[in-house]
Amino acid sequence: RMTSLHRIFAILTLLAHPTPALASSEGEGEGEGNPRLVSAPRVAIIGGGIGGSASAHLLRGLVGEGGADIDVYEKEDHLCGRLGFVQLNGKVYNSGGEVIHPRNMYMTNFTKFVGFHKDDGSEDDDSPLYLFDPASKTFKLKQTGTDFVDLLLFIWNYGLSPLYLDWSVNKMLEKFDNIYTLQANGATFERVEDMLHAMGGDEFVSMLRTPLFDYLKTQGVGESLINDLAGAAMAVNYGQNLKEMPAFVGMVSMAGVQPGLWNIKEGNGNICLPLLQKAKANIMLKKTVRSVARNEAKGKGCGDGVTYSVELDDGSSSQYDGVILASPLQLSGIELKNFPNLGAPGKEGEYHRTVATFVPAKGIQPDYFGGGFSYGDDVEILATRPGNKFSSVSNKYPVSPPSSSSSPSSSSSFSSDNFSGVYKVFSNLPLSGTDMVDTLFGTNHGETQVADWKAYPSYTGFEKREITPLSLDGGAAAYTSPIEWAASAMEMSCLGAANAANLVFKALSKNEGDSLSCDLTKPPAEVKKQHAGGEL
Repeated sequence: RMTSLHRIFAILTLLAHPTPALASSEGEGEGEGNPRLVSAPRVAIIGGGIGGSASAHLLRGLVGEGGADIDVYEKEDHLCGRLGFVQLNGKVYNSGGEVIHPRNMYMTNFTKFVGFHKDDGSEDDDSPLYLFDPASKTFKLKQTGTDFVDLLLFIWNYGLSPLYLDWSVNKMLEKFDNIYTLQANGATFERVEDMLHAMGGDEFVSMLRTPLFDYLKTQGVGESLINDLAGAAMAVNYGQNLKEMPAFVGMVSMAGVQPGLWNIKEGNGNICLPLLQKAKANIMLKKTVRSVARNEAKGKGCGDGVTYSVELDDGSSSQYDGVILASPLQLSGIELKNFPNLGAPGKEGEYHRTVATFVPAKGIQPDYFGGGFSYGDDVEILATRPGNKFSSVSNKYPVSPPSSSSSPSSSSSFSSDNFSGVYKVFSNLPLSGTDMVDTLFGTNHGETQVADWKAYPSYTGFEKREITPLSLDGGAAAYTSPIEWAASAMEMSCLGAANAANLVFKALSKNEGDSLSCDLTKPPAEVKKQHAGGEL
């Protein structure tokens, strides 16, 4: 989510080294030795969110234009799942995930590939950040909007801890970047732990079981900064308490407060449709999958002679040579049949409820916060711990959907004479039936819009959690969503998608002596392989 926490880290650029440039894989070979599927197998992708859309796009890049028939099942009447929208006063606003890091290669290349544009919010990034402690009803940090003054206040409050935090985040990102080269070279991972180990060794794997608070202390970060800044980041990004968070997801979240953050000008939730269209996928909306069954039939199917039956809630079914499950089992309720040695898939835990309330208003009322600013001041307030009624409040700016999008179209009917902005309030429970909206904005506000959804995993109990495998059977059945139990973010879903595409491609193009299954042959030199959304 786009927050002004990155203003704090922007200040650190006066003290620390610049953020490394985004790694690029452009200019590598044309993949002349990579097999292309000639007798086209059928692949089902279940879920039309960012994970499913990225899977289709990346798989198409691997198999070539005619290399596979790709069907995408989506139970809703729109694509991109949890990357949603709300419409207020003729304008369209992101209601789901917003923040994209400048080093997120997949989202960066996807955005460029479909002809969309980055919006770094530079014109809207003037709101001072206030960190509010709900327990004491006091502000732990108040930015002034003047960088030099804010830098002095930051050092006065936290000493050198911000530098240690910044160094720790950048150290993690340097290791994180390893995944892009690995996946571009076709690496596959059967478990989340395997992927993390390939990225950052034993340290990354241990971060799944280490509390964030303890990890940051080992990095030299002081308790005050951990409680205030890391606590606020966990509250606004995941709606969960600092003490409930494992180190890996916590550090991914802290990376989301660095400078250079952006979102897609056309709306993050509009990226899925053009990705699927360019992948020439068959998009099937309002199709609820009831179950996926694994069928072994010697001499039939691709790879190891295994096919998969996808059954819908209307009783109909279709057969496929490969399947990518790109929707969390906890949310979809899909039953997996005849998958040996899989254990209890989807039993990691529940998904966390998040409520975003959008309010047209002239400003935030200071009374609830004990003063400290004036009504109408453009400030962003983050709680240092999540609350049922309030975790954060900030002014939001509309997106510019393309004419072909499935999101509502913006119009010019919004009148700034009535309200100076639209504010987004995050909370763990709905604000309807409470007086919280009036408390935050006064009685002079517009009609609210609410997005209420299961946004990401509940990370409580991470110390003993068993994560469902990314490979469901060691063959052409892959699952993207387990990566969210390491960290839930758009780019993490793309990592899961790239792994799923590589797993299915590898299974369907398995060498069998001197011959290749599915009548695979080498592609012509002009057929280029795509990785990370960029054509190589």
